Amino acid sequence: MFCKWPAILLLSFIGGIAGCNSPARKAEPALPGQTVRIVYDLHGIPHIYAKNDADLFFGQGYAMAELRPAQSEIFRLWSQGRRSEVFGEDKLRIDMFVRAMNFHGIATAQWPDYRKRHPELADMAIAYAAGVNRKYDDYRRDGWPSTMQVLIGAGYEPPNWTGPDVVAIGQLLGFGLSGGPDIELELTIAKALMGEDLFSDLFTFAPPTSAFTVPGFTETALAGRTIEKSQVGPTLPFAANPLDNMPATAIAPLKRALGELREIAGTGSNNFAMAADRMADGIALVESDTHQGLPYPGAYVLMHLISSRNGEGTQDMIGASFPGAPLVVFGHNGNVSWAPTIGYADIVDFYWEFFDPNRPSHVLRPDGAALPTEERPEYFKIRRNDGSYRYESVLVRDIPGHGPILPAEILPLPLPVHISVRWTGAELPGPVAAVHKMTQARTIDDIQAALRTLVGGTLGFTFGSTENRIAYSAWTLTPRRDASGPFRPWFVIPATYGPHWDGFLPFEQVPHWLDPARGYLWTANNDPVGNSADNDPGNDGIYHGFSYSLGYRGERLDRMLGALAARGDVQENELVVAQVDLYSIFAEQHIPYFAAAALRRPDLVTSEIQFYLDAVTTWNKIAASDSYEATIFFAWVQQFYADALLDEYGLIDEVGGGTLPILTRTMMRWLRATDPLIDEIDAGVVSFPSKSGRNFWDDRNTPDVVETRDEIILGALATAIAHLQDVFGRGANGDPAAKADDPTTWHWGRMVFLDNRHTLAEIDPTWQKYDAPRPGWGHVDTVNVGQYLAYADGKLLDRFVLNNAPSNRFIWRTDPDGIRGKFMAPWGQSEIPNDSHYDDLVDDYLQFKYRDFPYTDSEINAVMAREVLLSP
Repeated sequence: MFCKWPAILLLSFIGGIAGCNSPARKAEPALPGQTVRIVYDLHGIPHIYAKNDADLFFGQGYAMAELRPAQSEIFRLWSQGRRSEVFGEDKLRIDMFVRAMNFHGIATAQWPDYRKRHPELADMAIAYAAGVNRKYDDYRRDGWPSTMQVLIGAGYEPPNWTGPDVVAIGQLLGFGLSGGPDIELELTIAKALMGEDLFSDLFTFAPPTSAFTVPGFTETALAGRTIEKSQVGPTLPFAANPLDNMPATAIAPLKRALGELREIAGTGSNNFAMAADRMADGIALVESDTHQGLPYPGAYVLMHLISSRNGEGTQDMIGASFPGAPLVVFGHNGNVSWAPTIGYADIVDFYWEFFDPNRPSHVLRPDGAALPTEERPEYFKIRRNDGSYRYESVLVRDIPGHGPILPAEILPLPLPVHISVRWTGAELPGPVAAVHKMTQARTIDDIQAALRTLVGGTLGFTFGSTENRIAYSAWTLTPRRDASGPFRPWFVIPATYGPHWDGFLPFEQVPHWLDPARGYLWTANNDPVGNSADNDPGNDGIYHGFSYSLGYRGERLDRMLGALAARGDVQENELVVAQVDLYSIFAEQHIPYFAAAALRRPDLVTSEIQFYLDAVTTWNKIAASDSYEATIFFAWVQQFYADALLDEYGLIDEVGGGTLPILTRTMMRWLRATDPLIDEIDAGVVSFPSKSGRNFWDDRNTPDVVETRDEIILGALATAIAHLQDVFGRGANGDPAAKADDPTTWHWGRMVFLDNRHTLAEIDPTWQKYDAPRPGWGHVDTVNVGQYLAYADGKLLDRFVLNNAPSNRFIWRTDPDGIRGKFMAPWGQSEIPNDSHYDDLVDDYLQFKYRDFPYTDSEINAVMAREVLLSP
């Protein structure tokens, strides 16, 4: 429950916050031990030279504090569950969730043991924090940069960094890469609101495509093993979902809460590799394309870290680092390149908890067993719009060896239920240990061995090495759940039944592929082995996950790379073209149904409608910025989804962003299922083949009229055209070259926008002056992805602003003489608007132009812009 703070409690909290940034620890060595040299090149990339690893990470912390101080500070606040101190009430719910997960608390409590068990990792965190603090000393002497002044103006005084601060950020990042844990809550609530039959009609796990990263893997992994298939269990003596028959009045507050909790989820990515024997130059190529939302600054910082290790061998890695965290999270070290995507293995479970009536501090488990809980109060300081603060507290109950019970304030459920969380990464060292080992790998075998230590995050890696080998692995520590249990882990599970974890999957049962005979690899957040193809991700003997992408990007990559590999003699530029491909299989699948509707109902096709219909049906399906056909099609299909499906859902009233994958699976399922029966359905001879008995082509908002599929399709086109005419007629796109009466001027880049809005505008609205909307491209299904919200508040929006797009692109050429790399990024290296590297990479990004990574000393010296020497 919430409670007001007594004055003495408030004072102890303020002291506690200061203390959590200064944990008791032994004296640290003075850093740097020797001079660190940082060379900034013309791209703004710091190349950091040190004689040993501790000094190297000291230099990295210093450089990060120079390039991204406020962004790093915000991630530190996020990992501590304290962003509401600066950003206000909108961040309180996610702060409560983070504080319940206790990333910073665990890092602090386990820090002494962490230093003993993982001295290399602890020393790295200490050195990184010391480098940040050296730069902070400069700021305190010379003045804080403008971005930090915004935080300070909001009442935040940045303290020095500590090792646990750095570790906690790594834990936060790991949880964000944990298979869509927020979706499990949404599915459970949706099922309670809809009931079993309607839920099964409207929520589909099967992708609308059939390309998988490692086809045939499950059969191979299960060879010689007998594993019982999962099945729905018997009727239980209580409701499996305590929220069944939840009142409709609960929908609005739950939607708001779930929307805020989506911040805990990761986003997306693609990567692929082509084997050396298929390349014209005989050198394997790895390409990486990471997707993120695109506020400013971007989520990554390019860095080059070189340690001579006091003459005992060189550590030399280059690529993308994360603000507030050491190492290079993807890149290469001269011998091996690694390109991760979000893997969506299911490594988080939520449980309904039931307290023992005889021991109220214990929760029940199967067979009458019980586990004790421990109380932990958490205190929050929330900034108001007028700059004052209010204070609240919540009580968290921890189940030792399991995880926390979420405070009731996080989800406004209408019933007194208790939900706990269990995550594979709750114990240190988390994912950082595997990344640290990967950066030191020399061969594919080395990096595969390093990856086997990965816990607490779910990634799909593609690798390449100077041995001219390529590999793929989705390894993370994945729970092995009772396959015959009556409840599925993609819902909240009754803790008194399970499934509970009974160990972890062995490496052999987690998707991977080494040196494929077909000559190429790819992954794109898709179901890697096809477990969900039959609409049940858990009935194949091995359960990996459920919340995969639609699979369109993977299918497109499979088509392109398969054709190139079969031909051979592949040129590097052909793979560059594949990485920025804008062909839409989504459009390919939908347009035949649209065209068929016009043929079946010519009475609904006016001469004006015919023009737009012809434009779409003859379109090359490339969602380029200058395509007007893309504008017509995507506006049409979003309106069609809204008209056909939004009357059926309770929690969904928008089209685009996170809802589009849900709606697309449902739509393609019913378009395909009803197509052979459409005449009979329209005539009322055959019922719509839904389990619930509902006709999804009939608009439930017009009970006196029964609509047909063709009427919904063609009516959506008319609505979309009217909207586009209005948008372009009144200049809502901000481009006077577009005309309402000339559809060929309705370029897709005039409707969908890349909006580099500075994150600090959320605190200080005057920072909106740094917004720089630019023409967008693509769709959620294209390799060069473009995800956006299109329909809300009962209508199409005037602008579709990209909320997920490529956040960087890399090419790693795994030359035996040394890996070489290229990059493309939608930002600049610096977060500070008056810096020359604030936004200097965007123009090349918009034109799909790569820049070369300077890697050798001679290359770096040739493009050196300035030098910083950090003396002991």
